[in-house]
Amino acid sequence: MVNECSIEKTVGLTRKHKRAVLCGEARSAARLGLVALLLVLSGACASNPATGGADFVMMSEEKEIEMGQDMHPQIMSQYRAYPDAELQEYVNRIGQTLAANSDRPDIDYTFTVLDSDEVNAFATPGGYVYISRGLIVYLNSEAELAAVLSHEIGHITARHAVRQGARSKVLDVVGGIAGIVAGEAGSALSNYVGGALINGYGRDLELEADREGAEYLVRAGYGSEPMIDVVRILKNQELFEITRAKEEGREPRVYHGIFSTHPDNDTRLREVVEAANKIDGRTVTDAANRSEFLTRIDGMIYGKVGAGGVISEGEFRHAKYGIGMRFPKGWSLGSNRGRIESISPDRKSILILTRQPLKETVSPLTILTDRIGVKDLREKKTLNVNNVQGYTALAPRANSPFGKRPVRYAVFTDDTYAYVIAGANAEDSAQRRDNYRIVSSMKSFRKLDARGRRSAETPSITIVEANAGTTMKRLASASPLTLYAEAQLRLLNDFYPSGEPQPGQKVKIID
Repeated sequence: MVNECSIEKTVGLTRKHKRAVLCGEARSAARLGLVALLLVLSGACASNPATGGADFVMMSEEKEIEMGQDMHPQIMSQYRAYPDAELQEYVNRIGQTLAANSDRPDIDYTFTVLDSDEVNAFATPGGYVYISRGLIVYLNSEAELAAVLSHEIGHITARHAVRQGARSKVLDVVGGIAGIVAGEAGSALSNYVGGALINGYGRDLELEADREGAEYLVRAGYGSEPMIDVVRILKNQELFEITRAKEEGREPRVYHGIFSTHPDNDTRLREVVEAANKIDGRTVTDAANRSEFLTRIDGMIYGKVGAGGVISEGEFRHAKYGIGMRFPKGWSLGSNRGRIESISPDRKSILILTRQPLKETVSPLTILTDRIGVKDLREKKTLNVNNVQGYTALAPRANSPFGKRPVRYAVFTDDTYAYVIAGANAEDSAQRRDNYRIVSSMKSFRKLDARGRRSAETPSITIVEANAGTTMKRLASASPLTLYAEAQLRLLNDFYPSGEPQPGQKVKIID
């Protein structure tokens, strides 16, 4: 195996004393020859602006920045920016302060809060940092927010995407998988970066991002301890999420970075974070940071929302239209262009809910035959589920995400809308396996009562002040959260698993 150029980093030394080591030796003369050729073609080892060491990279800084610029609109086509201009400006201000104290301050940095319930933050080459509202709600101070942003900035300053992409391409050559020519580097690196956003860069590079980020925190005046605090908070969230996902038969949604690579008491993590304290920096009181931060997130949307409704616990509810529907257990559930989609774990079955306005009274069967255009219907049946009239049928060959396939439909109507539910499968075996799940979900469609409408209102973070009688149990009993309410509130406030608020302390609740 060929090693990339690396940097020996000694805990306790300042950046001034960091020193590079030579590129690793190859195990065979033939492999060494290949690497030598690659170094000639790519410009050999380049100095890393963050570590001060030598890196084998295949991309100039200009190309790296160009890649980030190209990726940004693609990312924003999959997400949308959280619609709070003041919060966006606040996060950008913190990020720009950290970036100015980084090892690559001359890059134009862009910081974006994503309107996603995913607990995630990531960075792309050239200065682009993204953080989801789903991660922000678990933080409790500006310093903790800065710790997440500084870790992601560390990935950028240390050129982790470029370095990993270079190493990946070398291994491809050595293994005979692919050759390296000028035109291939961009697409291969883009593919690599896509995986890194989800899976992280590996323990060593994540720890390196911790080291760089901790130094930027100290330089910006936050101190290094918030990095440890964030790891503890989100590690608790991760462990709870993994347990809950297992109970619900789905994949856990956890942050890919530092929190999945080591706990807060990890020796290496504490060593690199504490080493950052040797750098001169000013002290900022946590109280001011906490108050400012909590004010900024007061009113922030909590949880998964889609198509104007609320998605939680495998169910979609819409307050305005007064409808609800349960989806198969363990299937992913989200919104896409105004429709609700639920997909099986193996991605071979899908269930879609859409809404169509009605200008006049039209029967559910007419919706199928005239509006959707399905003529050859089988297994036709009138439905009356939960006191809602509808119609169901199977189209043996209709348009679906899997091409022309059998599609099962159910249509329900009221005075103003038609609600069309369609289930399809990629292959016959999936249809036999999941047909009963699809039919059961269709039959769960219902009109919401007054209580159901209240539960369908978009949940949000509200900041309250604890008094002498405030306990997490009492707050949970008054919460609209129906499952794990106390545990979720404890996680949001860093009281997990058994802490309690003090009188006068500001606390996050779900309203």
